[in-house]
Formats: sequence, structure tokens, C-alpha cells
Amino acid sequence: MEEIVVLKFNDEDIKISTITPFVLILRDLFYENDWENLEEDVKNNELLRNEVEKVKKIERYLNRTIPHHAYLPVSCDELLSFFKETDFKFSDMKHCSLEGIAQMAEEFADKNDIDTAIKFTDIMLKIDKDYAYAYELKGSYYIEKGDIEEGIRLLEKAISMDPWLIGAYSILGETYYNLEQYEKAAQYWELEIEKAPNNKFTYFMIADAYVKAGKIEKAIKTLEILVERDSKDILAKYELVDLYRKVGKDDLAEKYEKEILSTTPHYSSDIEVWAKIKFKYGMYEDVAEFLEKKLSTLQEEDYLKLLLVIPYVKKGDFDKAREILKDFKNKSVWYFYGKKELFSEFLDEKELEKCGID
Repeated sequence: MEEIVVLKFNDEDIKISTITPFVLILRDLFYENDWENLEEDVKNNELLRNEVEKVKKIERYLNRTIPHHAYLPVSCDELLSFFKETDFKFSDMKHCSLEGIAQMAEEFADKNDIDTAIKFTDIMLKIDKDYAYAYELKGSYYIEKGDIEEGIRLLEKAISMDPWLIGAYSILGETYYNLEQYEKAAQYWELEIEKAPNNKFTYFMIADAYVKAGKIEKAIKTLEILVERDSKDILAKYELVDLYRKVGKDDLAEKYEKEILSTTPHYSSDIEVWAKIKFKYGMYEDVAEFLEKKLSTLQEEDYLKLLLVIPYVKKGDFDKAREILKDFKNKSVWYFYGKKELFSEFLDEKELEKCGID
């Protein structure tokens, strides 16, 4: 420990050492800004007990909590050195919380510093070897590193300890999907929706995995469950139209097409597939009327303007269509090119040429 500065408050000198900032780091990262729990854990460590009193005295003089930017960032190696230098053992931390250190791990992972993120999960497990979330984080980081086998082992350990770790099921499903083990991926995602049935996106992932595995009937069953849970979900019905046609059940495909035709989208994510079904049956005016009304109230849905190109062209309003296309080419060219296939599906060559799509 080295003294690096002396703070003068009235007639009192407070000596700041290389250890002092770590008291704040301990309090904020491990004790959720709670002095009382930290003091309980350092009561048998004279050095840290005195440092805690010193920092509390400084904050009383300042009449404020010392902000994070005064002592962060901190590296994992610095933390480990601090624990060693002060003889503060992980086993002493009976009243700490691991949420702050988990957040540090996640922040380093977000910066793509996976090795450091893993080191922080190791600290979490030194404090609590039964902390399932640490195994989930560590497993996900190993998968990001490319060590799939170790990542899977850790994730499976996490859910064996805590079956409610929804994220672990999701990552395992994604991992097996990327390994082209589609049925196994679907099985993990099914475990996910058992615990979190409102995770709608997962139903589509399960269905996609079963389709890739050649189990179309299982894909249909999954989406039927979603439709039963949420009858407003047009995207699920749209997917079912395609799947029922694949297995030769055209009557059920038509049933869902009619349901889509007779409703308007409840979710913004359903608008495009709803419009495609409407276009298929030549109901261009319905789409134009719906979109114009929606766009007048929701400016953040501006990307939906591209869908108006098709009904405008069909009505002969080429100027309006060209204006929309020009705007997107200038502002969101990537989105414009992503929709060229849609235009080609519903517009003939002359129509494409007239509105400037080549």
C-alpha cells in the first residue's frame, strides 16, 4: 500500500492510498452501494475497516456520494491484486451481491473483450461456486470464443442448477442450430417457451428448425400453439399457409389466408406479410388505405412507405411511387434493395421500368 495524496478538510488530513479507491469499487460493484453490508464483511480486516471509515468520512465532508468516474474503470487483474494485497478473501464476502460484477462481465463482452469477461465470471464463481448465472455467462462467452464444447458444458451446468435461466436455453438452441443439429436446437427452444411462453420469436425459431430437420408437422404444431395463444399473430398464420401447402393440406392453407384477408394487422411486424396476401388477391386499395392512415400517425414506421409503391403503381400513380423510391434510395438504400424481390413478385417488367426499378 502506498500513500499517494493527502486531502485537507478543515483541520483534518485524510491520507489517500492506492487501496482507497478499491473500497469504493467494492462498495459499488459487490455491495450495491451499501456500506452496511460491506462493513459487516470487512469487520475482521483492520486495513479495510479503516479504509472504509476513511472513505465514509470523505463523503461526509463532501456531503455527497463519490461518483463512479472518480475510480472506474478497473481491470480484473487489478481487482485480484487488491484482494491479495489486503488479504480480503472471497469467502469473507458473505453479504455481497454479484449483479454488479456480472454487469462488468457483460460490458467487456459487449466490447468484444471476451477473455476479460470470462475472468470476471471466474471472480463471481470464486465468491459463489453455485451461482448459476455465472455459468450461463461463462458458457456463452466460451461459445463466442469458438470453444463450443466447453460453452455447451457450462450452459448445461447452469440450467441443471437453475432451470429458470431462460437465456441459457436460448443460447443452447442457437448453438445447436448453427451446428445444424436442428432437432436438438428445437428441443432447447421448446424448453425455453415452457418457462417463457410469451417469447414469440422463439416459436418461429422452433418451426424453422423443425422444417430444416424435415419435421414439418412438428413445425406446424408449434405455430398452431402460437396462434392459439395469440389469434392476432398474422405472421404465424402466414407461415402456416406455406407449411400446410407443403404437406398438401390446401384447405387449411386457404383457411388461414381467409383469416388474414379478413383482418388488419395488430402488430407492426405483421404488416408486410399481411400486405403480401392482400396483393396476391389484388386488394391493393385496402393496403394503401391502411398504410396511409397508419403512416399519418406513426412517423417511426416510415419504412412502411415502400409497401405503398405497389398499390400506387397498380393505380397508375407512378409519380407517387417514384417519389417514395427516390427517398429510400437516398436515405435507406440497404432497405430499398432488400425489397426489390417483393416488387418483382407483384409488378411486371413494364411497371418496374416505369417506376425506375431495374
